[in-house]
Amino acid sequence: MARKLGYAASGRSPAHQTRSLTLVEVVASLALLGGTVATLLVAQSGALEQLRAAQDRREAGALARGLLQDWRLAGEDLTAPAEGAWSDRPAWSWRRLVVGECGRDKARLVQVRVEVVHTAVHEPPRTVAAYDWLEPLRIER
Repeated sequence: MARKLGYAASGRSPAHQTRSLTLVEVVASLALLGGTVATLLVAQSGALEQLRAAQDRREAGALARGLLQDWRLAGEDLTAPAEGAWSDRPAWSWRRLVVGECGRDKARLVQVRVEVVHTAVHEPPRTVAAYDWLEPLRIER
């Protein structure tokens, strides 16, 4: 019986032959997978940092609104510079300063700024939020 030509040396038909990957293809696939995983980890890290910053800004805004409300209820002179901290939030502090004036005579306004500052461990203090508003200047007679 004559042997058919065109089959693999193993005697299998072309339908049963499998193709194996070369070492170069395996290394390239692993490099691609590694790059993809690294990119995903960097993206996740950035997203977590943005989330933390947004939470800090939201908390700073709530703290500043509470301060302003307390000052108004107490009848405090809001045009006087001051600074302080919250006893229940030791990492947070605030400062109030006058950044400008406008108007004439009896209609003078002062631009007041409240800065809410967060101090984390091993990091320099950073201003998370700053709120400006105009306040009538109290003229002493």
